[in-house]
Amino acid sequence: MSFDAYETADGSPVEVIEFSNGLTTIRVANTVRDITVSAKLYSSLTYTLTPFAQSKNSDDNNRTMVVSNQFAVIALYQGAPTSSSTRVQITRFHNDDPAKQLQSIWAGRIVAINHIGSEVEILLQPITNGSESTPPDTFSALCNAMLFQSPGCNLARSNFRHIGTVSSITNGGLNLIINNLRNQAAALDAGVLGALSAGDLDIYWQGGYIETPDGEIRDIVEGNVGADPDEVRVNLPFRSLLNGGGVNVYAGCKLDRGTCKNKFNNVINFQGFPDIPEIDPANTELPSGTRVSTNAFAGPG
Repeated sequence: MSFDAYETADGSPVEVIEFSNGLTTIRVANTVRDITVSAKLYSSLTYTLTPFAQSKNSDDNNRTMVVSNQFAVIALYQGAPTSSSTRVQITRFHNDDPAKQLQSIWAGRIVAINHIGSEVEILLQPITNGSESTPPDTFSALCNAMLFQSPGCNLARSNFRHIGTVSSITNGGLNLIINNLRNQAAALDAGVLGALSAGDLDIYWQGGYIETPDGEIRDIVEGNVGADPDEVRVNLPFRSLLNGGGVNVYAGCKLDRGTCKNKFNNVINFQGFPDIPEIDPANTELPSGTRVSTNAFAGPG
């Protein structure tokens, strides 16, 4: 029998859920004991999950899961929060189906967690939310593309990376010293244009990010901390990074045309509008008796 046949008959549906965040994967099932399906082990879990609906109201397909606050996924949102979203895949099969045919019935991500005594409410949002088409560009002096985004920036992030080791973690986990950051910045700059100043090389990684082997990512909000170009400050402490741990560090971008040209030699893909005039002649009235604006352009002369 097909999966649909079991669905329309008096089947015995089993729901299995997979939570994925970086390299962490947690699998659970609404069963009284652990089960193995398609060579994957799903742990027994007691929970309630609101049904989903399909309508013109995008919120109708949100789902709320109520579960014990000891559920392993909750640990990802305690202490230093996870920096990447937790993906959720809900799948169903029928216990009386010898083939254990799997059917995906919902996919989305965790967007909120609300603690209520010994339980938590986990708000799940479908992947279709936020997928509506919106204008991709704005009439801005800064680049509309994010660094390493493709299509758009089109740079390979591996070409602007430092593979390093953390030698010091201070300031509650916010400040990291990573070996040879400054040396790698100089080496990468020499391979592009060699046009950056010493001060620019000191903050080469500012605005970029750090990624650990287990998939944690933190933004670099400050470079050259304490006048040490090998020390950076991140936006949140890492959950499990220790001294001696290896990391990948990726360069940052100011999203202006000068950085795109001098740091990345990628001005051909620059997607900003730095030469727009400060005064919009179509919507701004000039002073009485004046026919020509004396204002300069916003971009380079």
